Amino acid sequence: MDSPPSGLGRLHRRRMAQHGNPEALRDCADFSFRCRIIDIREVSAEPLVASNRLEDNILAILARLSGERETVRLVLQRIANAPPEQRRLALNELTILAGLRDFGEIINTERQNMPILDDIMDHDLLGPILRKGLAQGIEQGERRVILSQVRRRFGDLAPETAARFEALNREQLERASLRLFDAQTVDDLFA
Repeated sequence: MDSPPSGLGRLHRRRMAQHGNPEALRDCADFSFRCRIIDIREVSAEPLVASNRLEDNILAILARLSGERETVRLVLQRIANAPPEQRRLALNELTILAGLRDFGEIINTERQNMPILDDIMDHDLLGPILRKGLAQGIEQGERRVILSQVRRRFGDLAPETAARFEALNREQLERASLRLFDAQTVDDLFA
């Protein structure tokens, strides 16, 4: 590519870098970069909350807040009004950022009062954990009910028999529960 006229060199290199040609910067001896590091807690949240961009609203949680609960309420309202495909990501981002500012309790309280239609079971991180916990809870509940029915029918169980019940997987437990109606002895449940 031909070099631009000398007075336009800097502008040309900047445009080339902006349009995906980082090689234009390599030939630039006078290129420099400066930045200022700031603490986002020193930045006012008002412009971020006033923005029409949902990601700005969520970032407001990290900025200097005049009213924490009111800001959280406004951000949650914006999330509730967002298209359904944006809600999950927005709630995930808000949850993560709120944790950085110890706003978890405020978020949970305000979220309960907000009509945000999102299934937590679809959450990439929490969904699998909750489904696993739910399955374990169901299995424990089934085991408890079956053991009470077995004790009611056959009396107290020997520790070895109770341990055998605890070792049954969900499918085996279900078969044992169906055998309970016809079993003559506890051992018949394991047949």
